[in-house]
Amino acid sequence: QTPKVIAGGHESISDNFTVDIRIPDAELWDVFRPNLYDADITLLSGEDVVDTYKQRFGIRTIRVTGNRLLLNGRPVYLQGFGRHEDFPIIGRGLCHAANVRDHELLKWVNANSYRTTHYPYSEEL
Repeated sequence: QTPKVIAGGHESISDNFTVDIRIPDAELWDVFRPNLYDADITLLSGEDVVDTYKQRFGIRTIRVTGNRLLLNGRPVYLQGFGRHEDFPIIGRGLCHAANVRDHELLKWVNANSYRTTHYPYSEEL
């Protein structure tokens, strides 16, 4: 889904700004229906493009009430595994083929989550 959104922000003295974005008929992100949107962000100085950035994102709420985790107001049970980005043959690092296979296996066993380890994962994942 790629709705076109043009948003304007208001610059403050500290160079921070906020933008409100409205996506008509937005579909919430869910564990089994991960509805995602693509944001193309362009920073302009007058008419000149200063920087661009692309980001995929989902819309959801998450809250803990008592001992329950609520996703979009409904209880969700997370089942999955701890995961590392190191592999017997290539060592620690990004391996697209292994990641694709890992995600296929997670889906096959009906896992809906995995815990990342203490080091940051590749943004490509």
